[in-house]
This record gives sequence, structure tokens and C-alpha cells, in this order.
Amino acid sequence: MKSQRAYPVFFGIIILLSIVLCGIEGKKIASVNVNGTIQQIDKNSKFIVVNDKKVLIAPYTKIVDEKRNRLSKEDLKPKDNLEVDAIPLRDSYHANKITVKAPKKGP
Repeated sequence: MKSQRAYPVFFGIIILLSIVLCGIEGKKIASVNVNGTIQQIDKNSKFIVVNDKKVLIAPYTKIVDEKRNRLSKEDLKPKDNLEVDAIPLRDSYHANKITVKAPKKGP
């Protein structure tokens, strides 16, 4: 008998907690665009240096060319022109997406 009364109370608490917790949002950090050329590539491809700032490359960082073709970290080369969507950290950036731009054609 006691367990039958406990079920509605238990489910009521679960529903109340889920409503309250779903309304709580974490602090969102705005991402920034970093444009420039690769100055240096880490030998393990964990980061690159763009505009004298370290850009960390995570396993989930999306790397594409201008036509949205998927690339890998190994496709990145020094002097590649990039646009990086990243989260700024204290002394570096954490890359969400790296777009490799086509080289500019000279006159």
C-alpha cells in the first residue's frame, strides 16, 4: 500500500525537477571569427598558430574548404589562408570550425 502512494509523489518530484532544470541554461560564450594565414603547425596537429595566436584543434573541430568539402588536420599547410570560428580563451582560441580559403589570385 505504501509503495502505491509513493509512486505519484516520486513522479511528481521527478517532473518538478525536470521542469526546473530544463529552465536553467549554462552561460553561453560567444564565438569569434579569426582570419589569417597559418604561421605554424604543431607536429602532432593539436594546434596551429594564426595571427600570433594558438588555435587549438579538437577531435570534433570541423575542417572544410570553401566548397564545404571535408578536410583533415593533415590537409592544413603553412601559409594556408583560413577563417576560423572559435571560442576565445585566455591566450589562445578553441576552434569549432576551420575554413581553408582558396589562395588569392594575383594580377
